[in-house]
Amino acid sequence: GEPPGDMRYGTAYTAEDIDHLLQEGTENLPGYDENGHGTKVASIAAGSALEDRNFIGAAPEASIAFVKLKPAKPSIRRLQQIPQDAVAYEEADMMLAVRYLDMLASELGMPLVICLALGSNSGGHTGATPLGLYLSEFARRAGRAVAAAAGNEGNQGHHFYGEIPPDTGYLDVELRVGANESGFQMNLWGNAPGIFSVEVISPSGEKIPRIFSRPLERQRYEFVFENTVLDLQYEQAEVISGDERLLLLFRDPTPGIWRIRVFARGDLDSSFHIWLPITGFISDDTYFLRSSPDTTVTEPANAEGVITFAGYDARENSIWLDSSRGLTRYQRQKPDLAAPAVEVSAIDRRGNAGTLTGTSAAAALGAGACALFLEWGIVRDNFSTMDSVTIQRYLIRGAARPPVFTYPNQLWGYGLLDLYGGFQAVSGSRASAL
Repeated sequence: GEPPGDMRYGTAYTAEDIDHLLQEGTENLPGYDENGHGTKVASIAAGSALEDRNFIGAAPEASIAFVKLKPAKPSIRRLQQIPQDAVAYEEADMMLAVRYLDMLASELGMPLVICLALGSNSGGHTGATPLGLYLSEFARRAGRAVAAAAGNEGNQGHHFYGEIPPDTGYLDVELRVGANESGFQMNLWGNAPGIFSVEVISPSGEKIPRIFSRPLERQRYEFVFENTVLDLQYEQAEVISGDERLLLLFRDPTPGIWRIRVFARGDLDSSFHIWLPITGFISDDTYFLRSSPDTTVTEPANAEGVITFAGYDARENSIWLDSSRGLTRYQRQKPDLAAPAVEVSAIDRRGNAGTLTGTSAAAALGAGACALFLEWGIVRDNFSTMDSVTIQRYLIRGAARPPVFTYPNQLWGYGLLDLYGGFQAVSGSRASAL
């Protein structure tokens, strides 16, 4: 079709277009939701009241505009060892989606909440990715808000944190690789000003010798006794953060226990983080033996200005086991809040009542709360400069904080989402020490 506005690709469908297609009996509309995830997220955030299904969305009178992202290119998947059948998108397309929605909201003269139920372990987990920086700027604009899922990586074994002891000068990281693993990408981020390098030891004992990092160094190694090919890239100063990044890309890795021996030079910070790809991009049988559940909030939810939602089980008021945990690699507070994430009522793409489990559900509830704040602030002209950061502050002031914990923390952020408490904070009727 005809791309909207100044876009170079894509097609825009209005509500009238969609209704017309439905009246014609079209079952799978252009860009339909194949797996139902996006539909459930939208229904939780802004679904209409359905009395016969005992269902109502968080902001049921909000208008919905959505972008169906095009899947990541096969070449990109091969480059990053992402399975061809995995649900994966490119960061540039996500940025263009946000730009389109912003353009549409401006044309309609409406405030806008972006609900991001996607995440990645690429990037340094500081929010300083192109998408994260774009969202941080977007979030400071009046009438705009961003609600993001913290991720479901808290219990997956995909993160390792280590501090290299000065007496040995190195630390061994043990990685279990599953039998059906075709390949994966692993990112090591060193905290400045330390300088890091690695040796890689295969399950059979074959060793890739340590090389010292240079501003940009790429090496390819083919193991003699294995079928494995390892591409190793050193970046002494990653282009956005300036921190050191080591990229290890494994092809046809031998199953078993691999050892990544990490060395450090320098007399200050010798701590580092390693992230494997998120669930769905890697086998369930590939994980770190001594993993850390902390610093597992996915990108771009680490970005400043983005309101990041962890997930909890509202039936028991306990944190959901897989909910990603903070802080960021720079020790900034993330997540911001926790919202229900276990069997949250939703409507599927067939119109049937269902549930959704995951921090996507928490982000959807958070997005609905943001919409109600923007209705009060922008539409009803009570707070004409309200933006994502303003909403974030009111929500954390009004959050429910069970006294068992100290706040903020790595699991719950500043507490449980409480929209009524947020409006009490606006009126000054809710005392807060924050």
